[in-house]
Amino acid sequence: SRVGLDARTFGACLDGGKHADLVRQDTDKGNSLGVRSTPTVFVNNAMLAGLADYSVYKRLIEQALQQKP
Repeated sequence: SRVGLDARTFGACLDGGKHADLVRQDTDKGNSLGVRSTPTVFVNNAMLAGLADYSVYKRLIEQALQQKP
């Protein structure tokens, strides 16, 4: 409520389960890929678990762009 969130609406949305199947599918996919924490980011086949420095993301993205056919 301190940030202006309508707690009743949020609670109803959360408890309604409207997107529960989608969340479950995403969770299952992440588990199958070895994701054990958030954030986890994939750049090509490289998995970065937890927080990484900007330079790490930059290097991996630049490497991926060099491999692009």
